[in-house]
Amino acid sequence: MSRLRIMVHEQEIECRLRAADRAIRPAGRVVAGPFDPATKDAATTSLSDALVTGLLVVYPAVATVVALVVGLSLSGPVA
Repeated sequence: MSRLRIMVHEQEIECRLRAADRAIRPAGRVVAGPFDPATKDAATTSLSDALVTGLLVVYPAVATVVALVVGLSLSGPVA
């Protein structure tokens, strides 16, 4: 590790730099996000996973179409 000294508000601070190819935490301790698989070995999916994925895909499309139809119907006839 390299050491770097910087001045902040007239105080010298020493920092240690790490190589860019090293992870901060081991990959096993990183929590999976909402769109990441929980484990790399998970080859099976459940019905709830399919329903949530369907809801995330279908709901915005349906909401967009409904918003367009309501907007056009509220605008009235165009002269």
